[in-house]
Amino acid sequence: MHQFTLTFDHDNKHFLVLVTPTPHHYHAVIDEDHEVTFTKKEDGSLDVADSKLIENPLATAIATRILEYVNANTRDESFTSTP
Repeated sequence: MHQFTLTFDHDNKHFLVLVTPTPHHYHAVIDEDHEVTFTKKEDGSLDVADSKLIENPLATAIATRILEYVNANTRDESFTSTP
């Protein structure tokens, strides 16, 4: 999967988050001082593996949006037909 950007509002603030997926993690960066790495669990959810100045509610919001993005793209790929 390729790098992607999430944009959303949380706690009356607008966030632009750059997400870099790897086979077992998602690394999300807001800016050089705020980032979080999530580990993929067997059940498909994400756990915070490492966090740099990210509070839990924001980490949860980012994880939710990562899963929404990934699941939407997976669904789109499964419906793509090939000739």
